[in-house]
Amino acid sequence: MKECPCGTQLSESHSYCHACGRDMREESLCRTLRECAERTFEQLTSGYLKGIAPGEESFTEFNLQDIKAAHSNQVSIRLFTHQEEALNGADWEWWFFTGNTGFGMRVQAKRAKHNGSYDLRYRINGRLQSDLLIEDAAESECLPVYVFYNHTTWPASRNRADSASTRCSHSSPDQRHLGCTVTSALTVQRTLLQPRTSTAYVRRHSKPWHTVLCDGDSNAIPDLLVPQRRISQLHRKAAEELEHSLSRGDGPLTIHRKLRSQDGAAAAPPAVSRRMDDSKRTSRRKGPSMPPQPPALHTLNRTVYGQLERISQGPIPLPSRIRSMIQEPELTLPPDERAAGAVLINLTPHDDSRSSRPVDR
Repeated sequence: MKECPCGTQLSESHSYCHACGRDMREESLCRTLRECAERTFEQLTSGYLKGIAPGEESFTEFNLQDIKAAHSNQVSIRLFTHQEEALNGADWEWWFFTGNTGFGMRVQAKRAKHNGSYDLRYRINGRLQSDLLIEDAAESECLPVYVFYNHTTWPASRNRADSASTRCSHSSPDQRHLGCTVTSALTVQRTLLQPRTSTAYVRRHSKPWHTVLCDGDSNAIPDLLVPQRRISQLHRKAAEELEHSLSRGDGPLTIHRKLRSQDGAAAAPPAVSRRMDDSKRTSRRKGPSMPPQPPALHTLNRTVYGQLERISQGPIPLPSRIRSMIQEPELTLPPDERAAGAVLINLTPHDDSRSSRPVDR
């Protein structure tokens, strides 16, 4: 006999639970994420029609609970508190790992408004939330990303060329798969250089989150390099377009905080961010004005963006705080505030028993 998560006892031959409607076949992370996206899309659509649309926190909690329930042998979860989110601008941190190596993402969730736009200019204590997210991601050895919860204002990809493709190797295009999409936080930064945030631009540079973990086989675990490369591609494309935008003089970035290294020492200070257009600076000086000459992205914010570029190169040794959480899941409190909202996903194949915890060296 086997037991469904709803508590119903089933024979080993049963592949479907009639009590709760759950498919009992082994699930892949890709499939689970598709199901979460479908439910998010339907509930947010229904919520706006009824005037009671759930918020980001509700969708985040429901989705992470489902991921944990379907993959309890692979996934452990801890959520950020409101106080910690105010410090780092994130809702949670994802770590995909095999043994002692992996890669992380700092995630901020945003629910699409009734008209399909997102509140990307949200500030915390006067600072742009996106700045906080990017700064702390670099400091925490992660890539910064946004997860968007969407509804019917985002058409299916077969109808609009600028929509993210919902296709993966074992599912047909479905508009509901756009319920949860992911993009680099640098894409958000690019839109913030303009007076008005472009929802179309953000959508065009997003992808359904299940495609990050599409494994090509409904019962397989993707290799660690699969999601790492897909997220890194999003990040690098966003970095290129952000740098190109800065080179045209579209506007300033606001990241300026000194970063701490992993041992707590202060890292080299980043270059000072511009607070006004070069044209405005020159207008205050006597003599002919000079054309604006904005520096390159990695010169303007060499510490933050240099660290992100390094992180995007490939899997890295797991930080000590993450290894501690994997080795001692019974801990009541995480090692530090940056790990208080961690989703730890073990991508080691089932038949490799050595993978369940990292090795101390």
